[in-house]
Amino acid sequence: MNYVAQKCERGVNVLRSLSGVWWGAHPYSQKLLYNAIVRSHFDYASFILDPCNKAALEKIDKVQYKCLRIVSGAMKSTPTNALQVECVDPPLSLRRQYLCDRFFLRIWQSESHPLLSKLDTLKRLCLAQETHGLSFLLKSFIFASNLPHPSIKFKMNPLFSVPCDALVFQPNVVMDMGIVKNAPGAEKTLTHKLQTEWPGWLPVFTDASKFSDKSNVGLAVWLPKYKITLNFKLPPESSVFTGEATAILEALQYTESHKLNKTIILSDSSSCLHSIISFPFKSKSKFPIILQIRQTLFRCKTQGIEVAIAWIPGHSGIIGNECADSFAKDAVSLGLDTHYHNFAHDLASLAGPRLDNSWKESWEASRNIKGVNLVNIFKSPP
Repeated sequence: MNYVAQKCERGVNVLRSLSGVWWGAHPYSQKLLYNAIVRSHFDYASFILDPCNKAALEKIDKVQYKCLRIVSGAMKSTPTNALQVECVDPPLSLRRQYLCDRFFLRIWQSESHPLLSKLDTLKRLCLAQETHGLSFLLKSFIFASNLPHPSIKFKMNPLFSVPCDALVFQPNVVMDMGIVKNAPGAEKTLTHKLQTEWPGWLPVFTDASKFSDKSNVGLAVWLPKYKITLNFKLPPESSVFTGEATAILEALQYTESHKLNKTIILSDSSSCLHSIISFPFKSKSKFPIILQIRQTLFRCKTQGIEVAIAWIPGHSGIIGNECADSFAKDAVSLGLDTHYHNFAHDLASLAGPRLDNSWKESWEASRNIKGVNLVNIFKSPP
């Protein structure tokens, strides 16, 4: 801790040289600089050290307070909790838990990770002895274990379970159908495009919907020619991205199982389509569903089934897209629970709301003791 504090002093001196009370860089620029050259030293592997000596942790906290006073130009008598709220920089103890949650929820999908068995043993020992000072890793393990919905786990990295041919395969994905978002003639443009460039192809529309953070994710596959609808739902922890990807996967699996040659799947999720065409070896995130989509597309090619995926703008008056969106909204409550489980890349997003709730509780507990005047401006941290 002494080493970290000493290392941060160099960054503090940089902040000092760029700002004064009435002159210097803009506070926003100063905050970015603080994040880059000071807070990064706090963050590095910090959640492994806690719980530890309180005096050592206070030394790091004082460096944070010093930096926030420089950034905001506040006086030395400014309450520390008010400084953190004013600069939107949470207490370091809460940030350590946030970083730990993000780390742990990403390894939660790996059955073979050596940390999981050790934490399970530690959990039984600590709960049996009623230990109060639990480590951040153990808190994250307990939080993940108590999630209300099941999580998908893999024995190995999902990338290694997909054949190499499917990974290097270039799928037929069209990102430009010549349709402008909110254009009045979007439906006519799409119909003309399909008749001229994709004659005889079967259009299939997919979409996903989510009402709030606590609602399920509904997804739908709509085949206008056969009046067939496939409805599914995902748990509230899932993202709309996962819903869109699952809808495309279901459409592909239906196409493969029914041998629907010359099928074009129309989706309004550009991020999902970009993930499909991105080279998986260079991509930072390996989404299991995207890998399954690539594998299914490759199987269709080997079986002689022509399949294409195209992007269309959402909410632009395209009838098929509007129908799929309506069916997806119905699927939030009525959809099948075939895919009712969570993935690690969705669970990692739970760390942010958990930090917000913890900071709100901390602010409400301390604002009557210090930072009383800021309560009238900020009822909760922004």
